[in-house]
Amino acid sequence: MNYEFILKASLCREPNCGTYTKDARLAEIENIQVAKEYAEPGYTDPEKAILFANWNYFPRGIDTMLENYGYAIEWSDEWATCGNCYRAVRMSADSWQWQPSFTLGDGEITCVDCLKSDPGDYLRSLEDDPNSALNVDIDPSEHSYVKIEGDFENGLHPGQNDNPRAIYRRLSEKYSRIIFKIDSSEPFTTTFSVWYYQDRETWYSSLHGFTFELALEDARSAAHPGQCDADVKALSKVPYIAAQLDALDPAKVRAELRETGAWDESELSDHAENLQRLLWIVANDITEENENTEDID
Repeated sequence: MNYEFILKASLCREPNCGTYTKDARLAEIENIQVAKEYAEPGYTDPEKAILFANWNYFPRGIDTMLENYGYAIEWSDEWATCGNCYRAVRMSADSWQWQPSFTLGDGEITCVDCLKSDPGDYLRSLEDDPNSALNVDIDPSEHSYVKIEGDFENGLHPGQNDNPRAIYRRLSEKYSRIIFKIDSSEPFTTTFSVWYYQDRETWYSSLHGFTFELALEDARSAAHPGQCDADVKALSKVPYIAAQLDALDPAKVRAELRETGAWDESELSDHAENLQRLLWIVANDITEENENTEDID
């Protein structure tokens, strides 16, 4: 039995709230929005579908009946759907700790899951604007941003008066492409941090067809005279670098290192060590290339 049949059959009973004509109630049935799944965290997908409506048009208890038939019931003024995956997102808070699981750009709603697949445009839209902030579950460190300062507070308690506009004026003298990130939001306190976009150099393996991105200052930290092992190890733990290392094909890394002739087959059997070796090579190549470029300039 589908929801339209159930709702039309229920119109013989009085609405839960208000005085609505039968035509208005039929129109509400026609206008019901439907989603197959939730994009909102913490919700379980129903057996059939999620229905969004003004449930005051319908009799008391209709929600329970529809739920028994495998539907989830939500209010149309509190929910919407992602313009990309068409899953359901909550548009208004249901508790003080609630944070949006979507963004709204150019009139289109995009859930966080879809946004995470390619957040570049969204993050760029927040840059150099102290009146905007990243307040969805995206880690800027995974997308070329580096934290400048943190632990700022704005709220009602004494001393919680950090001003994003004043902070931006100060930091923009040294940094560009700055974004603000909401770290926590409580009833009377918001904490936030400030990040900037760090340009990265791309290293390319022409023999084995893979690339690696590294910020020049990170490359220089592990490419210097003397012992570099500890610096390379520390660099490998930086989130955006660690993610790239984890994604590398062990066979391609081993083949790349074999071409250098610096390690024998026994040494190259250790993938963890191979990643450290490759990172050291990448850091040195990027550092050397940029030093040569600077000399030409």
